Amino acid sequence: MLHHVFTNPFQINIRTLFSSQSSNVVTNNVFYNSTVTGTNPFDIVYGLFMCKGDVPFQLCGQCIINATQKLSSDLQCSLSKQVVIWYNKYMVRYSNRSFFSTVDTRPAIGLSNTANISNQANFTCLMFETVNETRRENFKSQL
Repeated sequence: MLHHVFTNPFQINIRTLFSSQSSNVVTNNVFYNSTVTGTNPFDIVYGLFMCKGDVPFQLCGQCIINATQKLSSDLQCSLSKQVVIWYNKYMVRYSNRSFFSTVDTRPAIGLSNTANISNQANFTCLMFETVNETRRENFKSQL
């Protein structure tokens, strides 16, 4: 695996952020956010990681460490001002602008499922049954 050499202050701050995230995920955190500042306001890096609540702690930790290593080694990512890795069970994100406590739909790359569903009527029926059962369970848990 080729590791990119971080040379400018922003990239160095990204490396510091990843180090902070990796050390905090091993201390039983499933959510962590931090800001790495520099002498220049353009070098500030905002970052966070989070895992879904049903993900075992050890798996969460390994996923976050793997993601930060991937981001560190990917030249395109290491030169980007904002990156998000979002999988089904966890997310790692950094940006040159604060995104804490805000709703943000960018950056985004949509991926579609190209699987062939041979019986769409049965699939649609099963999907509606699943959604309705989830709604019922959610309603019961609020009582």
